[in-house]
Amino acid sequence: MTWNDFAESTYIGPIHFESEIYEGSGVYVDNMPHESWRDFLPYYIATYKGYPFDIVNDQMQYWYRLSPTSAGSTCGVQGNAVYEPTVSPNLVMEDGIFFSALLNAPATVTVAIGDNTPVQYAGVAGINHWSQPFNGQTGEPSFIVSRPGQPDKGGAAAWRAPISDAPLSNGCTNYNAWVGSWQF
Repeated sequence: MTWNDFAESTYIGPIHFESEIYEGSGVYVDNMPHESWRDFLPYYIATYKGYPFDIVNDQMQYWYRLSPTSAGSTCGVQGNAVYEPTVSPNLVMEDGIFFSALLNAPATVTVAIGDNTPVQYAGVAGINHWSQPFNGQTGEPSFIVSRPGQPDKGGAAAWRAPISDAPLSNGCTNYNAWVGSWQF
């Protein structure tokens, strides 16, 4: 039994063998890591079980698609389950960055896509969740955690994949998420 289903983009572990990927799914999975989704699992599990936990270091976790839904063709992808009326995935997929901050004290989290205007979010001590729409913006997202009187954390220190308005090489939109994280 595994959590990894590469054809449905619901994997949280690394890809060890090419044979794990269904034929034709590789173009959607290659260079699309999901391992960082595991980084907050100990905190989610502790919260679910009602256990206290200490946050020693601030952490950021983020996931987003590398292009908007309008970047290419749907190439047969459908929205909703087979027992529901199907719709275009472009109607059910949100063009945005989704991010969480695990903060050991209140902080301001600033997010920018490329050279576009940064947006600030007020974070509390603990687990915080937000999303920010693409709004046609492209470029590499940046995430900065700041507190008065302390150096900023994040920025260029964490690797991220850029958002572009180009489809995959096959002309299709990739609905898979790129997932990353950092800890300071």
